[in-house]
Amino acid sequence: MKKLNLGLWVFIIIGVGILCIPIPVGVRVILFLSFILSFLFYRRNILYFLNGNRILRNGKDENCWPWFERALKAHIAADGQVSIGSMYVQYGDMARGKKILEEYLSEPKKKANANLDSIAKIILALVVKCEGNEEKAIEMLQVVKASGYKNISLSLDLITLYLDLNEIDKAKAEWEEVKDQEGQNIALDSCYGRLLLVTGEYQKAYELFSDLVKKPARLVSTFVHCAQCFIHFGQVKEALSALQVASKCVFNHTSPFTKETVEGMYLALKDPKTRIATAKAMDRNIDVIARGGAFTPIENSYPPCDADRLEGFDTLRPKIERKQKAERLPNTEITEEDETYLKTHHIEETK
Repeated sequence: MKKLNLGLWVFIIIGVGILCIPIPVGVRVILFLSFILSFLFYRRNILYFLNGNRILRNGKDENCWPWFERALKAHIAADGQVSIGSMYVQYGDMARGKKILEEYLSEPKKKANANLDSIAKIILALVVKCEGNEEKAIEMLQVVKASGYKNISLSLDLITLYLDLNEIDKAKAEWEEVKDQEGQNIALDSCYGRLLLVTGEYQKAYELFSDLVKKPARLVSTFVHCAQCFIHFGQVKEALSALQVASKCVFNHTSPFTKETVEGMYLALKDPKTRIATAKAMDRNIDVIARGGAFTPIENSYPPCDADRLEGFDTLRPKIERKQKAERLPNTEITEEDETYLKTHHIEETK
């Protein structure tokens, strides 16, 4: 059981104390209700934030922002301020989110919070990336990394940016630093799959993405990369399925993919008249599609085709199952890292 924080204990003690005062019941009720209303007014910033967050989760983006603004006006705590800035950057007015985060970083703080500062700087780096300055974004992220801050999101963003700039060796170097966490974060696994694709390790990418599509998490990038991988082996049916899921995922401003791009690729691949031309264009522009760019279709001089398997593409080799040596028993001891992962793994189970 989690310990109750000091503020909640004080609230409970005062509330009970009011109810125990030897005065008429009517007066006691009035005092207690007045206390409750005063407490709610004092903590209204959190209520505003929670309501805005609820509305955003329900998909009504346009209705959540007034609540977040009320929370900011009521001086919500620093972590709430950074969270609101992040949500503006991803789903609302990016310029407004940038301003909120910059204001947070520039404000004098009673107590320094290095981790929260680093999170704000990482989000600002994504804004700079979206503004078209990838090199500046990398510089900002490297400053955060040099400060000693370690986080999967930081590594993921650096790998992604290096891949966007086609700096494969640097992307590999970043991956080497976090590869021990493969299998613990689907976004990181998907990014690694992209690295495999652009370096021509299609067999490994296929095996990885065949597992990722079975997981409950739904990320646009994962399913677009899945589709690319399947197309390389001429598997149209699987690619269409992956693109269909991708089109139904949640899109945000910091993602390089747009709903229009994904749906356009799906429709072009689904149409028998453009199926072969689209598949060949997708396979010849792996890196362009992987970073969210629009590929140039190959001249449509191919006959109509409705086959789920296309000829002339790479051949998939049977997966080799690695057998564990009999004398080597699995380690069943639960470590501290395992416990932390089990407690936080639900974060990845997005619908």
